[in-house]
Amino acid sequence: MKKKQARQRARRRKARRQGSRFLLSDRWQMFAPVGGIAPSAGPWPILVVGPGRCGSSTTARLLHTRMGVCMGARFQKPDESNPKGYYEDKDFQWANAMLLGGHQDTPQMAEEFRSDPRRFAHNWRGHVEDVIRLRQAMGVPWGVKDPLLCHIMETYARLLPECRIIRCRRPAAKVAASFQRIYGWPREMAAGVVLKREAELDEMLGPIDRPILGLSFAEQRTDDELVDTISAWLERTQEHVGTHQEQRRQGPDGPGPQGHDARRPDARPRDGALQERRAG
Repeated sequence: MKKKQARQRARRRKARRQGSRFLLSDRWQMFAPVGGIAPSAGPWPILVVGPGRCGSSTTARLLHTRMGVCMGARFQKPDESNPKGYYEDKDFQWANAMLLGGHQDTPQMAEEFRSDPRRFAHNWRGHVEDVIRLRQAMGVPWGVKDPLLCHIMETYARLLPECRIIRCRRPAAKVAASFQRIYGWPREMAAGVVLKREAELDEMLGPIDRPILGLSFAEQRTDDELVDTISAWLERTQEHVGTHQEQRRQGPDGPGPQGHDARRPDARPRDGALQERRAG
């Protein structure tokens, strides 16, 4: 029995190593259709991203409990490190962990990925598309929050061409210290994870033409203040969406709002702590 378990662990470690090399080298090209999923008639999704321990759970909680944005139906349970809840949808969480973790849930998954990665990519994409369509069918605002989005933001941006993004930021030293305290990670490892996730977000969000709100959690912020900030931004992005749709109907040379780049809502004047497009 022990030998069998040891062999299974060895296969999982090998699958994780092979999976990481494959995914990083191919830049996720086969994991998202070029055209993405057609936007539904209902509200578009909100992606809450950040390296973890950065205020993303607070943001997702407020979206879900006070702003009418469905962040999921089955969440990871609260614990001592996050007593108010993570608000991470288990359907997306499982799919993202499976994709990034070398498919360690079962040896069959690892073998499928190792023998035919394109088939695995097709199956993974089909699962995520099914979940997205179920969310779209609800006809209400919905969103996704998962720290693993840092590594696959490019994929989700292609799957959801009309998404809006909230990027939560907190000083790297504080995030790393939180990782050390909660997970018991060595200092170097905690700092490295933070820097890697932030760098990947910088790289992936740079070329993405989406409304992006940067929320800074450098200082303590009240729930009411955060709700007001997010609400004001969503109102502005809604104006941007209407203008952008009108321009597409009129053609590339049609009239647009004077003095405003319709592709980028952050062309509007910045509003104090509200940092749009990029968090400074």
